[in-house]
Amino acid sequence: MTVDPEMLRARWQSGEALQVGHSIFDAVAKQSRPAWAARVLRVALSQAPEHAADVAAVLAVADDPRRWAEGHAVFSSVRREVLRLDERGRTAGWTPATLTRAHLLAIAELVAKVTYNATSPRDEFDEDSGWWVAVCLRNLVEHVRDASFERDAWRALLPTP
Repeated sequence: MTVDPEMLRARWQSGEALQVGHSIFDAVAKQSRPAWAARVLRVALSQAPEHAADVAAVLAVADDPRRWAEGHAVFSSVRREVLRLDERGRTAGWTPATLTRAHLLAIAELVAKVTYNATSPRDEFDEDSGWWVAVCLRNLVEHVRDASFERDAWRALLPTP
C-alpha cells in the first residue's frame, strides 16, 4: 500500500471510512479481494458468532474461487434476511443484538458483491461495493465499542503484503 497505514487508520476513525475504503480496496489485487473481504467478515462475525449460519454461505463462496460466480445468489439470500430484519426492527424496535446482526449482514452483503465482481461478470455490482466494507466495519466498531475488536477490525481491513 502506498499510503501510510497509520494515517489511513486516523482517517478511518475520524469519519472518512469511505475514502479509506477506496484507498484500501484499490490496493488489493482483484483476485485477492474475495479473501480480503472474507477476512473482514470473519472478524465481524467474532462479535456475533451466534449468527454464523447467516454468513456461512457467503464465506463458503468467497473461500472457493470455483464458486465465486455464486456470489450474486448468496447476496440475494442475505439481502432477503436484511429486509426481514429491517422490518422486525421497524415494527418491534431495535435492540443491541439486532443492530449487531444488521451490521454483520451489511458486511456479508458486501463480501458477496466483492466476490461476485471478482469474476468480471457482465452484470457486476457497483464498483464501489468494496469501498463500503470499511464503512460498514467502522459502523460495527462504533456499535460494539471495544478497543480489542477495533484493533482486530483494522488489521483485517488492511491488505496483506
